[in-house]
Amino acid sequence: IRSMVPDGYGPIFIFQPVEGWRAKSWLQPAIVLAAIVLAVAVGVWLVGSARQFVRRRRNPSAAPAVTTPRWALWTRLASLASLVFLLLVASILVMFSSENFWVLSSPATPFLRLVQLFGLLSVVGAIAAVFAAVQSWRAPGERRSLSIGRSATALACLVIAYVAVAFHFLAIHLNY
Repeated sequence: IRSMVPDGYGPIFIFQPVEGWRAKSWLQPAIVLAAIVLAVAVGVWLVGSARQFVRRRRNPSAAPAVTTPRWALWTRLASLASLVFLLLVASILVMFSSENFWVLSSPATPFLRLVQLFGLLSVVGAIAAVFAAVQSWRAPGERRSLSIGRSATALACLVIAYVAVAFHFLAIHLNY
């Protein structure tokens, strides 16, 4: 359907075709899959951190666990920033779907700036996540499952960063 025309009048709605790089047909499944990967990754890291904390509390004289490389910690922060950005964008979509247009008013400026901040953090974090995935594959003796997990996390961060760039969440102005 390209336009809706009542009898005898000009077109009221003209539907423009969506460009392929912003099409819902591939972007929506990619975002959902990225959200699932990021949620699982953040959940696993939180559970692992809680287990380490409990283990250190119960047995303070035990040998410390293996330290995580600094670039892997940046990946965790990038994943968390990407997940928060995705949740903030989802909250905007929920506001629009419930016909709550508060987000279009002036009092919503700090909220939109927060969305933009997390969008910027997700783009920078995606670069760090890709670097961590490459370093993981290059590291001698690194378990393949960790490398695959870091690569999947990097890909998920790249998808979220793509959303931030493609839908102009990094613009200086708030005109969307």
